[in-house]
Amino acid sequence: MNQYILLTLATLPSVYIGYSLLEADKKDRNNTVVYQLFFVGAALAVPIYYLEIFLIESILQSTPFTTSFLVAGLIEEGVKLLMLIVVMLGVQEEVKSGNYILKKLDTYHYILLAVAISLGFATSENILYVFNRGASTGVLRAFTAVPMHACCGYLMGYVYSLKDRSTFEAFLLPFLIHGFYNFCQSSQEIPYLTTFVFIAVVIWGVIQLHKVVLVFHFSSKEKIKFSWNENLIKPGLGEIHTINSFNEKFIEVIIYFIVVCIGITIFFYTPIADFIFNIIKEVLKFILSFFE
Repeated sequence: MNQYILLTLATLPSVYIGYSLLEADKKDRNNTVVYQLFFVGAALAVPIYYLEIFLIESILQSTPFTTSFLVAGLIEEGVKLLMLIVVMLGVQEEVKSGNYILKKLDTYHYILLAVAISLGFATSENILYVFNRGASTGVLRAFTAVPMHACCGYLMGYVYSLKDRSTFEAFLLPFLIHGFYNFCQSSQEIPYLTTFVFIAVVIWGVIQLHKVVLVFHFSSKEKIKFSWNENLIKPGLGEIHTINSFNEKFIEVIIYFIVVCIGITIFFYTPIADFIFNIIKEVLKFILSFFE
C-alpha cells in the first residue's frame, strides 16, 4: 500500500482526538505549548523504545505481566508523567511571573498538555506498527491503542490538576489501564475479546468524565446537578455536586473498576474459570438431553 496512505492512517486518529479536544475548549487561548508537547511526546517514543528493549533483554523475564505492567505501563506512563511534571513546573513559574499565556491554570489546560504528550507518543508508536504490519493494524489501533493512550493522558492530566490528589495517583490510574490493556492482549489465558470490552468501557468512562469537566470548565457556578442513573453522569439533573464531591464519587467508580479488572485476572488465571465452564457445559448437556 502507498506509504502516504499508511502515514495518514497512522497519524489521523491522534490528530482527530487532539483536534476534538481543542475544539471543545472554545476558550481564546494560545495552544502553542500543547502543539510543542505533541512533538515532544513523539520524540520520547525513541528513548522509551530502547529502554523497554533493554529491560526485556537484560533485566526482566519476558512474561505477559512484566512486559505489560513493568515495561509498557510503568515506563511509558512514568515517562509521560515526568515530562508533564517538568512542563507544569515551568508553566506555573511563568504564570506567577505573569509571562504565561494564561493568568491562571485550569483543569482543562492540564488535560490538554497531558493528552498532547500521550498522543505524540501514540502517533510515533502507531507509525511504527502500521508501516510494519499494514493498514488493517492501523484501522484496529485507531479504535483501541490510540484512544487508550488518549484516555490515559486525559486521566493523568485530570487527576494531576486536582489539589487534593498526589502525583502518585496521577500515575496509578493510567499505569493500571495501560498495563491491563496490554496484559489482555498478550495473555493466552484471557480471551482476546476482553481487550475490546475493556477499552470500550475505558473510552466510555472518559467521555462521561469529559462531559462533566466541560460543564465545570464553562460554568461560573461552584455547584452543579448530576444524575448518576443515566449514562453514569448526566449534568443538569439529580444530585448537587461541587467538583470535590464529584471527584469523590468518581474515585468510587474507579475503585470498582479496578476491582473488576483484578477479578477478571483471577477468574482466568485460576481453576475458577475451568470449573464454571465445566458446570455450564454439563447444564447445557442436561438441557439438550430433553430434546434428543
